Amino acid sequence: NAIAPKYNTSDGTATATSQTHGKVEAGYHTTAIKVSGSKFYFYVDAELFAEWDGADIDGFVSWYGYQVKPREINTYGQTVLVYSALAFYDRALTEAEIVEMNEYLKTLEVA
Repeated sequence: NAIAPKYNTSDGTATATSQTHGKVEAGYHTTAIKVSGSKFYFYVDAELFAEWDGADIDGFVSWYGYQVKPREINTYGQTVLVYSALAFYDRALTEAEIVEMNEYLKTLEVA
């Protein structure tokens, strides 16, 4: 999957350089996005995968979203892309809270 955060500039909007995560395996994985000040963090299975700092970008004003280009999983001639569940918090979670959330999600049954 290619992940790239989007940001506001004084002249409009732009997309940061994407980073690609190669983890595609059986089962499911969790992702978490944390924005704290000018920093944007992307976690996969509670491990920090990538981070961007707006302070390093000319004209940066604020983060406003992200773009994910999912990798297609081809299983026996079928392409399967599945995304489910989304939660927003009114503050940036701590590293410990991201790990705890990931462990909790593993206990849930998948229907």
